[in-house]
Amino acid sequence: MENWIVSYRKEWLRPDVIAGLTTAAVVIPKAMAYATIAGLPVQVGLYTAFLPMVIYAVLGTSRALSVSTTTTLTILTAAELGEAVPSGDPASLLTASATLSPARGGDARARFRPATGLHC
Repeated sequence: MENWIVSYRKEWLRPDVIAGLTTAAVVIPKAMAYATIAGLPVQVGLYTAFLPMVIYAVLGTSRALSVSTTTTLTILTAAELGEAVPSGDPASLLTASATLSPARGGDARARFRPATGLHC
């Protein structure tokens, strides 16, 4: 993280802030809607909008990367949660979602080959 701070140029700040605000205007409502589609509380959508980006900002290695929810992930999550919690109980949906998230992240990480940058 220290390398990019040292090489960051002052003239990049204004365009970066504008890009961040523009992205937030799109990503935040979208993430909230996707949480609703998946049968989860709207707050979960806010977490999916912010936490991955903050984690990647601290630990990531690429300046150009999109970290966000997608329609496909929402539909797949809703399908899995529908099978795991057929009653649709909100507390059970949150528990199932919390269990599903690390499992999917670990699976995606296991299928990525860092040396080649290719997905298996």
